[in-house]
Amino acid sequence: MRFAKILLGTLAASCLALGCEKAGDVDVAQVIEPLPQEFPIREIQKDAVIVRLSEALFANINLRWKDMLQRLIVGTDALLEVPELSGAEFNAAGDLVIPLHIPCQEVEADGVTIRLCDEGKGKCTQNADGEMTTSCEISLLAKGFSLQPQYKTDTSGVVMAEVEAALDTGTTGLQLGINYNSLSPNCTITYKKGASTKVSGGLKLSLDATSPNPLHFELAEVSDGIYVSGIDNLDIGTGSDNTIKLDCGATYNALLNLAGAIGFTPQKILGLLSKTIQDGVKKAVDKATYQPCTWPNDNENDLIHGTCRTGLVCACVDEDSCKKRGDMRCQDKASGKFVTLYPGYEGRVSVGQFLSSFGADPTAAFDFSALVGGSLELYEGRPVNGVKTGNIDLGAMLGLKNYPDENSYCVPSMEAPVPQKLKKNIDFDQEAPAGHQIGLAVSEYLLNNLFYQATRSGLLCVSVGTELSDMISSALFSGFVPSLGLLGEDLPMQLAIRPTQAPYLTFGKNVLAGGKISDPLMTLNFKSLNVDFYALVEERMARLFTVNVDISAPVALDVKIDEETKKTMVHPVLGSLTKMITFNEIDYNSEILTEDIADLGTQISGLLGLADTIVTGLIDSYPLPDIFGLRFSFDGFTGMGETTEGTQAYLGAFFSVAPVDGSGGVAWAEDEEQ
Repeated sequence: MRFAKILLGTLAASCLALGCEKAGDVDVAQVIEPLPQEFPIREIQKDAVIVRLSEALFANINLRWKDMLQRLIVGTDALLEVPELSGAEFNAAGDLVIPLHIPCQEVEADGVTIRLCDEGKGKCTQNADGEMTTSCEISLLAKGFSLQPQYKTDTSGVVMAEVEAALDTGTTGLQLGINYNSLSPNCTITYKKGASTKVSGGLKLSLDATSPNPLHFELAEVSDGIYVSGIDNLDIGTGSDNTIKLDCGATYNALLNLAGAIGFTPQKILGLLSKTIQDGVKKAVDKATYQPCTWPNDNENDLIHGTCRTGLVCACVDEDSCKKRGDMRCQDKASGKFVTLYPGYEGRVSVGQFLSSFGADPTAAFDFSALVGGSLELYEGRPVNGVKTGNIDLGAMLGLKNYPDENSYCVPSMEAPVPQKLKKNIDFDQEAPAGHQIGLAVSEYLLNNLFYQATRSGLLCVSVGTELSDMISSALFSGFVPSLGLLGEDLPMQLAIRPTQAPYLTFGKNVLAGGKISDPLMTLNFKSLNVDFYALVEERMARLFTVNVDISAPVALDVKIDEETKKTMVHPVLGSLTKMITFNEIDYNSEILTEDIADLGTQISGLLGLADTIVTGLIDSYPLPDIFGLRFSFDGFTGMGETTEGTQAYLGAFFSVAPVDGSGGVAWAEDEEQ
């Protein structure tokens, strides 16, 4: 969601530079809104995007994670403003020290009151301004980090994110106050540790391509008092006496000391609570992880919001939940496993407001659904410390539809694109350039459906005119259409683009020979595109004539290295302008003119021929910006896979990433010894 807002914020800023209507006043938070109902599953495309995460990427992250954090969150010039981490700094030992201020918090449930950081006072206190005066001041020291894919088979593996840290609770420790009711004692559990004691923990992402949902998150093992293996084994109470102390006041402490004498130490008492705490943690994780369903199961299919899709049944978690008709989950019929939720987001994006100043329908909007985990492939890599590593190809499911689900007033009824049939699937190992760390493959059908939905919404019904450029006036066209001079001198004009069919893309292999396109990376095609020419005549815009054209625009991308900045530069290469445009019909809707303009297409083609060299010279090379202290460089582009029609099914882009030092140079190389 945050990324989507950043993306839309960039769009808004770009629109402002181009003069989009009130783009600066657009509240990005209002651009994306929740859907009033679930996105229909039948319109979600599996493997719309496939991402390759290579073992080299994980190795580089593990090698320089401190450098990356230094640029991201530490110091006055940090790229991310995170108030909670504003005091973070590296100490002399190279540990990242994160000071944490935890105000007192109180929660009551089932008659039990629990207070965190009450300083042993038995209550949370505030000053006259409502600010909490009881709190904990602790520090978290990040000492180590690793992100490691572990290959098991072609269909299963895990990604382990492990953190080695120390918790310095200071002189007062971390307090947890508990009392059952007004008659029971106020007990305080104090956890006190110095920075020399390490705590290791992590998160395990289980990968199983044969599962109904190939992604599953679990807590990894956490030492020093709390152990979690999966989520089914939680044990609390292994700390030593000087680590965990239980204080319930003088009277009750005497009873506790007596209990301790016969073996019921504070640690033993806390251990007895382990099962209760374990069940609570398990239920909380399950609720956020597994796909719930309603009782009784209905026939609606939904990936996120509560009913089960085809092939799944709504089942009780246990006998008790069946009796109470609660805690129901979707279950795979074949394996009997409960199905985890697909991580993702759905929403409605109001895009028309950004292009309304160009004549686009301001109400144009898209409903979208983006879900991670549509498919999964694992490939064995090099062993690291005796553990098999691997590359991960992870698919994402995306759906997109126009809102409202009808054609705008400016476009006729048109055929929807048909999902491509694959003759050969993509293969990053064979089709991608060697050495890349991240691969991104985008489906042809996804982009063509985007164009189709954008056309239906009226988003491509745009107008450009004199207000955008003084060159767009009757003076420019009077040489081709002399009777324009009879209507007035240098009249303001508008060119209105009206698609009759949705544009579409085809992909190729991105081959250049001598600076010319041999096989384009992509070709953008418009069929039967109408362009209406208007001029301001007697204080109203009058249509002069309409041109109907086919456009086929081949584009290739060349990758170069800037010798001065060392950044990777992408240079677009276009095909010949004269070959891009075919004029189908010109001389209709031209009653206002006195001459026959049937030859206008030939004249414009000649003009485009002269402009070919000029346009080629104007095309610049573009670097990828440094993002969050990381430098992304292109390793190449190509079409991937093959459809039954002989075209490439995916557009592939390949990147490497490295931290950037303070001078703008790359701090470490992709091929650095791991």
